[in-house]
Amino acid sequence: MSSLFSGAASARWSRDLSRLAVALLHGAVAHTSSAQSVVSSERLLRKEAEVQSTTSLGPWSAAIGTSVYQTSTVLPGHLDAESSITLGWGTQTAESNLHVVFDLSGYSAVALSGSLTAYQTTWGGPPLHHGTCHLTLSQGDADIFFVQSPQAAPYDAPVAFDFTAILAPGQYELDIHAWVYSYQSIMILETGTAQFDVTLDIAEVCGGSAAGECLSPHDGLGCSDAGCCGFVCDHDPFCCETVWDSICASEAEAWCTPAFVTGPIINPWNGHRHRLIDSTYWADALPGVAGTEHGFITIRSELENVWVRDALLNNIPGWTPAPAFIGLSDVEQEGEFVWSSGEPFTFADWYPGEPNDLDGEDVVEMSHLHGRWNDISSSVTRAAVTDSWRTMCGGPLAGDCYKEGSTKGCADEACCNAICDIDAFCCDAIWDETCASEASGYCEPSVMAGPFRNPSTGHRYYILSPTSWSLAERTARELGGHLVTFNSLAEATWVAWAVHVALGVNNYAIGLDDQAVGGTFRWADGAPVTYTAWRSGQPALGAAPGRAAVGADQLWSEVPIGAIGPAVVETACLCDTTLDGTVNGADLAGLLGAWGSHDPNFDFTADGVVDGADLSIMLGAWGSCFGGPACVVHASAGSQQPGCDSCVCGLDPSCCEISWDSMCVYLAKYQCPFACQCP
Repeated sequence: MSSLFSGAASARWSRDLSRLAVALLHGAVAHTSSAQSVVSSERLLRKEAEVQSTTSLGPWSAAIGTSVYQTSTVLPGHLDAESSITLGWGTQTAESNLHVVFDLSGYSAVALSGSLTAYQTTWGGPPLHHGTCHLTLSQGDADIFFVQSPQAAPYDAPVAFDFTAILAPGQYELDIHAWVYSYQSIMILETGTAQFDVTLDIAEVCGGSAAGECLSPHDGLGCSDAGCCGFVCDHDPFCCETVWDSICASEAEAWCTPAFVTGPIINPWNGHRHRLIDSTYWADALPGVAGTEHGFITIRSELENVWVRDALLNNIPGWTPAPAFIGLSDVEQEGEFVWSSGEPFTFADWYPGEPNDLDGEDVVEMSHLHGRWNDISSSVTRAAVTDSWRTMCGGPLAGDCYKEGSTKGCADEACCNAICDIDAFCCDAIWDETCASEASGYCEPSVMAGPFRNPSTGHRYYILSPTSWSLAERTARELGGHLVTFNSLAEATWVAWAVHVALGVNNYAIGLDDQAVGGTFRWADGAPVTYTAWRSGQPALGAAPGRAAVGADQLWSEVPIGAIGPAVVETACLCDTTLDGTVNGADLAGLLGAWGSHDPNFDFTADGVVDGADLSIMLGAWGSCFGGPACVVHASAGSQQPGCDSCVCGLDPSCCEISWDSMCVYLAKYQCPFACQCP
């Protein structure tokens, strides 16, 4: 490609003057410009050429000496075609046609060469046989190149052609027509001919093996990163039509290296990794997305949508919350929204009145305030959420995660990603018996204890069986909360009594991680980090993503984000949706207003619909969130708080064997204040 379409550029002065000089030096093809305005830069699929060919003979087709020959060879990026017509005695017409349609997914160098020949007999007067041949390369209604056989004497002179051009992404057509016609219907001794011999070669300018680096100027066309090259050339065709100069390199650096605000953040719903880009244009081909990621994020459920809003558009250290692009658009077909990942469009969370296609809005943003979606123009910049994943996880050929398989990865994406984070062999080699055993042990965390309530906050807590941090956070959200947040020493001590002293669980995960910005920790529920209890020398993973694990001494250590361990879940006062400390009529009104929907704020059973089961839970939680059984006399044994039971019943076993009397309340308030938290 470079030998045909590139050369050294001369010294440049101003931008416009230097580029004009370079264009002249490189012989940029002027007659391709008429097609540029109608080229679609959003066509991503490259197809092999589709060829239609026809041959025909007119009346008296049995006449002596008449023949039509045609052959063609079509390969990806290459076409050879030739045809020859001889019109013999008594034949009136003969023709041979070739029609080729080809799609270019990116800027491509096109070379079209060959010859056309036609012969007319005159016998010294008007033509007795008229031969003609012409070729047209076009896009839509615009002709890019046209050539035909001689229309004046000498009629039999062959016309050779050699056409080269750089074509932008889009669909193109090549038409060749050879035709011979006899003006006489009588037997004559003269013949007419028409023939063509054509070769078409296509080489991609963007992403070719010989292309230069995108961030450095060079003498060739385009650059080595197909996504970056396409994005730059869509905005500045000079870079693919003439030379990749210093301006192209500067544009590539500005457009193709977006500012990532975060490191990869694990999506609890599928194990994908997402990163936040500070500001960019919406484009699947943007190499900051297509080069290192798989595109913009695909969202499949309300719970996932809420997580994206909370974890990616908010609660990012050092970044001001703002709307962001997601991977949904109707660029290809107006009104038909599709995900850039190619997944089915099965879930939406449009803002009322959207999408409205105001002034040609074709791409979609998510609000950082409420998570609703809005269609906007692709010509504006926004933050963006990227998406990357392991292709062997959730693939069509992947097997059951809980059984030994014969391929890499397994069918459950979230489980597959969690296991491969701790055992890369399962995704790099094969999903063997060990992988299946790990999946059985860690992919479906169960509630080992809880819920039990902290009387001082009204919050409820669960202890999950060993699992990954991301799967634990998913389970926490399904339970209506997050992995636990410690806002004070008192809360941390109370949880330690419940988890370690009462149940003997150590090294448990809490909701603190630094996936977003290495070394800067954040709570999963978005609360400010006001209390920490790192042991000496911790955290110790630097920029590598990690999470906090609490030991038996209540001090924290940083462990890799994918490390397996038990986890503690914290939920707000169950059904207190207004956060006023009481489950009352205001909460009931909200639930009835959400009836039949999938609103996660009222779907307490996490079954996807707000219904009678959720109403029953709310009515069961009716009343004040504070106080709790440990702080009042009741006839049943125990307090429903493991840490408090362990402390009080260690002093007076009858409190857990017979009933919770006034002595038990006294012990709870004055002998076991941290464990029981009575007001």
